[in-house]
Formats: sequence, C-alpha cells, structure tokens
Amino acid sequence: MNQVLNIQEIAIALTIQPQNHSVLTLDFLKSSGIVPQDWELARPSVLNQTAAQFVFINGVAIAAQPNRILFSQQLTNQEINAVSVGAIARKYLETLPEIEYQGINTSFRGHVAFDPNRLSARDYIVNILLAPGAGKTADWAPIQTTIQFTYRLSDALLVLEIHEAGLRVSDQEVVPVVVFTGSFARGLTHEITAEQRVGVLARVSDRTSQDLQTYQDLICNNFLQLVV
Repeated sequence: MNQVLNIQEIAIALTIQPQNHSVLTLDFLKSSGIVPQDWELARPSVLNQTAAQFVFINGVAIAAQPNRILFSQQLTNQEINAVSVGAIARKYLETLPEIEYQGINTSFRGHVAFDPNRLSARDYIVNILLAPGAGKTADWAPIQTTIQFTYRLSDALLVLEIHEAGLRVSDQEVVPVVVFTGSFARGLTHEITAEQRVGVLARVSDRTSQDLQTYQDLICNNFLQLVV
C-alpha cells in the first residue's frame, strides 16, 4: 500500500511572560509589516485585554493568550511551499523585542487515509504500531487509541502523537485517517539577554521548513514503511 502523508496545519507558538494584548490590533499588524496590507479577515477579529485572534482568508491565523502567541496556517500539500508562518513569527519578534520570550514550539499536523477494505486506521494503530496483543484482552479491544513518542534531538524535544480520526470530505462521506502531530519544543536559558533571546527565536522560526522535513522523514521512513 502506498500511503501518503497529507500536511494539514503548521503552527509556531511563542511562550511569553503574561502580557496585555490590547495593542495587538489588525491596524498594528498591517502597519508594522507583520502581515501584508492586502490580507483580508475570514471573520471578525477578537480583541480584549487578555486575548486576541485574527483569522485570514488564506488560512493563516494569529492568536494571542496571556502567556502565548500562536501563528498557524491551514494548508494542503499543494501549498506546502507557500508556508508563511515562520516569516510572520520572525517579523513579530523583530517588531516586539521588548516582550519577555521564554521559548518556541513548532508543530505540524498531517494525516494518512486508509482504505477500510484493505487496512483500517484502527488496525494500523492496534495491530501494526502496537505489539501484537498490546492493550487488548481476550474479551475486548480499545475503542480508541493514542500513541505518543518522544525524541530528544540535538536542539529540540520532538513529541509525536498518533491517533485515529475521521476526515469529513462531504456531507455523506467520512474517510478514516490516522493523524500524526509532531511538536518541536525549544526553550531558552535565563542567562542570555533579551536581544539574544529574540535572535535565537528568530533563527528557529527561519528553520520551519527543516523541521517540517524532519517530521515528514520520521513518519514516512519509520511508520508508513510498516504498511505493506
């Protein structure tokens, strides 16, 4: 079976000291160059002292919470070369260097569709990824399974979570899929200056494509090759 990993979402989260986001308006995002002037909202923005959210029609979203700024992008494989969240996160860092940043988390979510007539998503997780018999008894089997793997890389901690789901493709059809969510977590030491923190995080945001390649290689070379 030739299984294809379809990338659904890329996100970059900046962890920060609790922050008031009342200044984070659409006018500010555009006038500062964080997002282009011609971007249009998909729905009205949300803005108060503790939270802000902007969702654009191109699938990019910016959400601010007291201790986190999230930049995310919904996409298809055809759009994979047009990923812009890394550049947006970098511009945000450069525009607001006075914020006390604490770390950065880059995550990817993708899915693989399975033909239930050949190998169901459930069977892939329970009978292939898990050792035969693991998590089962003589009388019952798990109705839902989530598997988590943690990898220590040279500069990050990578957590890969795998679970089954249903992808609705129409009002009448739901395709069984296995979802792979990979998260690269990178913290900062307290010994470096604020300027150095921004520099480190900006360089990490620039390597979104490299992290994506690592995520894809891990899944395709270590998990999808198990399907024959």
